[in-house]
This record gives sequence, structure tokens and C-alpha cells, in this order.
Amino acid sequence: MQIGCANHPRLDIFKEIKWIGSNRFDFIDLFMEPDKCEPCQLNPCKIKNALEFYNLNVVGHTPYYLQIGSPLKKLRDNAIEILKEYIDFF
Repeated sequence: MQIGCANHPRLDIFKEIKWIGSNRFDFIDLFMEPDKCEPCQLNPCKIKNALEFYNLNVVGHTPYYLQIGSPLKKLRDNAIEILKEYIDFF
């Protein structure tokens, strides 16, 4: 069994990784949301290095509130474009 901990997306991701790793969790549940944890704000190589330093596995989370099932095509299309950015990051 593995036990993980989610980061708080409004706090510094590296402080969160340090806390989670220092407390000997097995993985981080990486919540990628505003306002400090969006793909455009982070460097995936630095995140990967920090995770490796603390020997943490990772599960990626995208914002649950993206309107991928919206009946409005423009909303749905924009949500899918945003999800593509998250997938590229992961």
C-alpha cells in the first residue's frame, strides 16, 4: 500500500514537495490549479528533480471544474485545450 498527500495549489509547490517528502509519504497527489500551480507557472524538470530527491511518486490532477462535458461547444473546446496543456506537463 502507498500513502500519499495532496499539495495545496495556492502554496509554493517546492515547499509542498519538501513537506510531503520529509514526512515520508510515498507520493504526491499533484493538484495543478490556480493560483500557483498551473503548467505555465512551473518547470516540469525542476518538479521532477524535486520529486526524485524526495523519492516521491506522483499522481496528476487537473481542475475538476473544467467544462469538458458542456453542451456549449466553445466552452468544451476551450476546456479541452486547457487539458492538453496539463497533459503535456504531466
